[in-house]
Amino acid sequence: MFVSRTNTAQQDDSAAPGAGRGNVAWLAAAAVAQLAAREARTDAAAHAAADGQACARFAAALMAHLRRNDGQGLAALQADLRLARIGCADLVDRHVPQAARCLGQGWEDDDLSFAQVSMASARLQALVREAMTGRGAEACAPRSLAPARQAAVLVTVAGDDQHTLGAVVLTSQLRRRGVSVCLALQPTAAEVTALLRNRRFDGAMVSVGGQGRLACARNMIKLLKSLTDGQMQVAVGGAAMEKVMDLGAATGADLATNDVGLALRTLGLGPAASCATERV
Repeated sequence: MFVSRTNTAQQDDSAAPGAGRGNVAWLAAAAVAQLAAREARTDAAAHAAADGQACARFAAALMAHLRRNDGQGLAALQADLRLARIGCADLVDRHVPQAARCLGQGWEDDDLSFAQVSMASARLQALVREAMTGRGAEACAPRSLAPARQAAVLVTVAGDDQHTLGAVVLTSQLRRRGVSVCLALQPTAAEVTALLRNRRFDGAMVSVGGQGRLACARNMIKLLKSLTDGQMQVAVGGAAMEKVMDLGAATGADLATNDVGLALRTLGLGPAASCATERV
């Protein structure tokens, strides 16, 4: 049957009384929701920008601190740390490696002398040690450990490798994950032998600074394997990861990685607790 458009409109209006008012209300609610979401995105972007600026200021303050020789430690950076909302874990894991890269770049660009880089690296390492042993380290202590026994790992820098900062940072990361760490920097074969005779380790991690230290790392891993009848699992990492195609094969390690979590899983230690938010 033919129905006129007038009758159709009348039927639609009677079938949905107040539909026009409902559509207006829905549109108003949608508009308010969109405005709220836009304001939230704007606020988030503003906070991110502020945090980025604070972190940039802290990076500048850290580099200035490393260039000075005033004898001050972590306390000199407290205000900048709080302003940038940087915790002990973030300081050690993110900002210290970035500062080390900046120092290396400064040396390559002839902006810093070898002596300046060496002194600044020593101060950077001192900051890490202070963060590990002070109030920040207590705040970042593991919340839980394995119920049976705390895992134990030997971290070492082999031979005469002077690149020890990475091993110190690694030690901090492991301890915050609930791992007992013995840090041995440039140990002799006799010292390593005595360590393994007197202590039990679930694995070892060897830090390698560059291609020139491959032989030292290879000898260290060979010694660790021989002292444990080939049973000790050894992970290798460090700056050499960026320069050597297959660092594991070049050193005889069971794994080559700069991923702490992957190294622990490969050593059979699994995930452990960590702290990443406490302020220094």
